[in-house]
Amino acid sequence: MNDLNILIPTYNRKERLKQTLECLQNQTKQDYIIVIVDNCSSYCVKNLVDEFQYDFKRKIKLVERPYNIGSSANITMILLEATTKWCWLLGDDDYPLPEAVATIYKNMNDDICAMHFSVLDLSRYVEKDYKVYNLGGLIELYEKWLHDKKPIVNLQGDLIFMSNKVYNMEYIRPFIVNAIEYSYSKIGQLIPIFKCLEFGKGTFLISNMKIVESLLAANDHWNIKKIIYGMSSFTHISFDRLDKRERIRLNDVVMFRYTYVLKNYILDGHNDWYYVNSIYHTIYKQFLNPVHCIIYRMVSLLMEVRVTRIMMKKLILIIERKRHFNVQ
Repeated sequence: MNDLNILIPTYNRKERLKQTLECLQNQTKQDYIIVIVDNCSSYCVKNLVDEFQYDFKRKIKLVERPYNIGSSANITMILLEATTKWCWLLGDDDYPLPEAVATIYKNMNDDICAMHFSVLDLSRYVEKDYKVYNLGGLIELYEKWLHDKKPIVNLQGDLIFMSNKVYNMEYIRPFIVNAIEYSYSKIGQLIPIFKCLEFGKGTFLISNMKIVESLLAANDHWNIKKIIYGMSSFTHISFDRLDKRERIRLNDVVMFRYTYVLKNYILDGHNDWYYVNSIYHTIYKQFLNPVHCIIYRMVSLLMEVRVTRIMMKKLILIIERKRHFNVQ
């Protein structure tokens, strides 16, 4: 019995979508229904689907939007297309491993509201899997990981990543409205999980197993400035069962490190004082300690001077090359 929808929001990624579908066609377990929601691509997605053999093609439902509604809205609104108990939200440029569907089925349990399969290696923290029972527990867990002596790089990226999440719609469905309402936060897919945990509705499974290979580095829609601007609006969302301190700690858990943001901003060659100032006041001012606040403000001021901006970029590139060399 098919108890799993694989929901794929897509827009103008013909070759990558084709490869994603080929990966699904080669799954060791074939109990699933695919729902593709095309956000008004410039090519015919139906023709692409028709290239596949009938036995696989009959597993696919295609929804074509008459006009583009933006990537964030398309990602969250696809949850409305779910017809099964379990749903895997899969990017059109992320490639499922052969055992992905089988792994999802092995972990299905009625007490789980959502599953998180890591893209990074979390073996330092999680041997096999870990269950979180409430939002406070999630905050404590990720705070511990993030403030480790040698934290895993881009741990927040692993948390907010889309294609490693599987949802139990019996728990998630009442909170889809929150995902859609705050889809502009760029992490709308996380909000129903947070809401389930806030109200004690089910457990959140964090697994060190992988179900997907990500093409994040090759993502032609990736824009750090756009992502951070969107994430800054995460502060708009109310979590009434968290006190003020817990709410600020949640921001710390979800948001990228300020050093990561400034580094990428410098490397991209931007010169937008309003951007770095606005995200400081909407995000980082709330939870950075006084020393880090001073560092942030100093760097943002130096970035306004062309000479120092060029020097900082050269210095970062040197550090990155040395780091890459040491890893090899």
